[in-house]
Amino acid sequence: MFNNGTMSNTNTSFEVSNLSSSNSVEYKRGYILRKPCLRANGKRVSLGKRKWKCFYAILRDTTLYLHKDDQSLAKNSIRIHHSVAVVASDYTKRKFVFRLSTADGSEFLINVNSKQEMDNWIESINFVAAYLSAPAEVVTSSEKSEKKKKYPLKNILPVNNTKYQNFTFKEQLNDHESKRIRINEEIQDITHQLRSNYDLVGKKAKNSVIQLKYLKHEYERYTQYCKVMKKVKQNGNSIFEKASKSLSVNSVNSKTLTSMVIGEELDDSIRNIDEE
Repeated sequence: MFNNGTMSNTNTSFEVSNLSSSNSVEYKRGYILRKPCLRANGKRVSLGKRKWKCFYAILRDTTLYLHKDDQSLAKNSIRIHHSVAVVASDYTKRKFVFRLSTADGSEFLINVNSKQEMDNWIESINFVAAYLSAPAEVVTSSEKSEKKKKYPLKNILPVNNTKYQNFTFKEQLNDHESKRIRINEEIQDITHQLRSNYDLVGKKAKNSVIQLKYLKHEYERYTQYCKVMKKVKQNGNSIFEKASKSLSVNSVNSKTLTSMVIGEELDDSIRNIDEE
């Protein structure tokens, strides 16, 4: 448990009434410290509210529930569809901190008590987001709406109960990889324009820089998705069975991902992802 900014390990078995649905699947739980950095649509949290706060967190389906302690009901929650978690290497005030960026533009720093715990949280969040989030359109430089350039995924629902619910594991992984390739091509095009077009100034230049920042974030997100799905599939991690169960119990009259064969071959393009 966290006490005065520190942590000690606590393993307690309990039943939370508002999370006890037989149709929900739990992936991870434990004490964390959370610090809000950005609100929805990327608005910076005011300095007075940008504080570390202790929660007992439970990752269930595509939601991270935040409890006051391991005996209470959830106080609030974070939707993690199309989210990405990465090590906060630029944050040096604490050890074992990772950054969680969500689909609506919110951003949180999360602190745990060890590197292993941090890695487990990152892998769990990224795999659930990668496996259970419905495919989304990639925003390109031809988009006219600046808001859509920055936050196009705000209202996209998880894959459960959508027309994409019959995606196999391989199809979901291939979809992520195709978007990663498209985004990288777009990044190269915009970078080339900024370097070679000296007449690109003012609002046009500003919009290109904004979109470039967004596309780099999306490239990182899809790269993390591909890596974690490939890793979990190769290692036969139990989180895969949990995610398959989540899709199975929430799908109606559709092919579920439980039929995916663990030894199924990946596309060659996905095998080329560099291992970290």
